[in-house]
Amino acid sequence: MTRTGALHEWARFLNTRSDDEAAAQLARHVARLDEVYDGLREATTPLWTCPVGEVGEALMVSRTCLCEAIGLLETVRARFNDREREIA
Repeated sequence: MTRTGALHEWARFLNTRSDDEAAAQLARHVARLDEVYDGLREATTPLWTCPVGEVGEALMVSRTCLCEAIGLLETVRARFNDREREIA
């Protein structure tokens, strides 16, 4: 299981004052990253067979890393939406 940090740290990082505000800001970040992912996906197919084979592979690694980052942000957003509270 991946640790996503304490919600109070996320709230401070996001500079938000409520769970709803934090979840909304995280949703905006995820939406922007989804757009980047779509761009990478569109670029991967035509570049897959370019003379330097590592280009396609690097784009696939980038897509994988981006998916991981999106998943982590979605996990934190779900925690805010669930009003999860941590025990001190």
